[in-house]
Amino acid sequence: MKLGIYIPDISKSEGGGFSYTNFIVDYFNSNPDLHHQFTFIIDSDSAKSYLQSKSVSDIEFFDSEKGKVIPEQEELANLKRQIKRMHSLKYRLRLKILAPFIEILEEKSKLKEQIIKTKQFDLFAKNAGIDLAYYPYPFQTLSLNFPFIATVWDLGHITLKEFSEISDAEQFEFRDKLYGDMLPKAQYVICESDAGKQLVKDNFSVYEPRLKVIPMPPASYISAQIPDGLEVEFLKKNNLTQSKYLFYPAQFWPHKNHVNMLEAFAKICKEAGDLSLVLCGSNKGALSQIKAVIELLKITEKVRILNFLPDEEVKILYENAFCLFYPSFLGPTNMPLIEAAILGCPVVCSGHDGHIEQLGDAALYFDPHNIDLMADQVIKLYNSPEDRAKLIQKAKSRVNSKYQPVSNLFTEFIEALDEYDRKRRCWA
Repeated sequence: MKLGIYIPDISKSEGGGFSYTNFIVDYFNSNPDLHHQFTFIIDSDSAKSYLQSKSVSDIEFFDSEKGKVIPEQEELANLKRQIKRMHSLKYRLRLKILAPFIEILEEKSKLKEQIIKTKQFDLFAKNAGIDLAYYPYPFQTLSLNFPFIATVWDLGHITLKEFSEISDAEQFEFRDKLYGDMLPKAQYVICESDAGKQLVKDNFSVYEPRLKVIPMPPASYISAQIPDGLEVEFLKKNNLTQSKYLFYPAQFWPHKNHVNMLEAFAKICKEAGDLSLVLCGSNKGALSQIKAVIELLKITEKVRILNFLPDEEVKILYENAFCLFYPSFLGPTNMPLIEAAILGCPVVCSGHDGHIEQLGDAALYFDPHNIDLMADQVIKLYNSPEDRAKLIQKAKSRVNSKYQPVSNLFTEFIEALDEYDRKRRCWA
């Protein structure tokens, strides 16, 4: 059986989304002896360049505009001619009454374009000998008609309705419609944890045996090679002392809960005055507010904002931090917890079910709404070096048994492929 893995056009600045996709590519590209065939499907030159940089050779390029001509293409051409004529009439004769009709035609045009792309992909996949498509990036699909495996990382639009970046009217409608259309049709749905699997089961019509888990992996920078002298130089440049700073690697989104964390950190400073705080990530709209809160709390000298960093520098920050301080409202799981555990950095984080599933008793947890508890858990760790050392060892032991070898993470996925293949053989 041949699996087509779709790799969309995503950039490293997307953080966890890129890291997850990168993990999938690395696994399938480095395991050529798996008993199914695999190929990577792309539809952009940037995705092609990315795969080639990782020495991936088995690539199928899908271009919907160069596919076989189908009747819907002529219908689309007629629609576009109509829209062009009506725009011209509206402009020349100033007929505002035409606006709603143009809007309806444009919606029909978009729908027709999607139908064409779907049909073109179905033909493309069959010609490439692909039996099943796999979409590892949740919001990027090519066809919901051709047999496929879907992915869900979170249901933030349902669990975090307070945050517009996840669930404003446009985002909510987009996510809910996509999942509502996609998940019931999927041959299998890949979740990042049992907690995530339960969320999907509770909110969408998916037959439970079709829900499978690939645990959220660490990013590739845990294996980054650090050049001689870089660690000392980097820490000195940023005025950081080993084991004397809290580390929070997260994009600057409101739902990452920086504001409440900063209030907690101000309380921590009163008990542990030698600790500082390091934040790094891309600005997603909340950075100006974060800076304002830092100034308001008078902790400017204690906080370093380092923006988006190269892999080697992120690894240095993990390895030298007092702890990972991770208060995000969004779960169920998050990659940095696993990265920290592997790199010997103790974890103090939100008590989501998925986080507890990831690290069990090898982390300290808090309610991300509770600023006092957030601060107390860090201070507790600060006051007990022995407990901190035990936490590091527990976390390393837990992730090593769960994540090594990497093939352990794909057990349910490969079993699903075997199951699907046994049914597929009956079609002919």
